[in-house]
This record gives sequence, C-alpha cells and structure tokens, in this order.
Amino acid sequence: MENKTAAQFSTPNLMTNISGFVVIEGKRSMRKRGLTSPDRVEAGLLAIYEPVPLVARKRRGVLN
Repeated sequence: MENKTAAQFSTPNLMTNISGFVVIEGKRSMRKRGLTSPDRVEAGLLAIYEPVPLVARKRRGVLN
C-alpha cells in the first residue's frame, strides 16, 4: 500500500453516536480541520461495495 493511501485511512476521526453506533467523520468536518478528502481510500471502498438490491430487501422484510 502506498504511503499516501495509508495516511488517508487514519485521517477521519471515529466517534460514537447516542445509540452506540460508530460514526465516521464527514468530509465537511475534515475540511474545517484543514484536511483534504480521503479520495484514494473512498475509491477503493466504493470499488468493492455491492449494495443489496431494493427488491431483495423487500422480500426479506427489511423495508416493512
């Protein structure tokens, strides 16, 4: 892994919300801190992301 890409993985802060879920810092908040968007990491994650089709979610009762 390239050094620039590895550094982008550690750029966003991780927080928890009231419900206890992990929340990753947003791009706007990162810009306010003077950091750039983690474009390389985002591109890599989106390349392997496969959303569940809406039809399949309805059949399993997720949207009911």
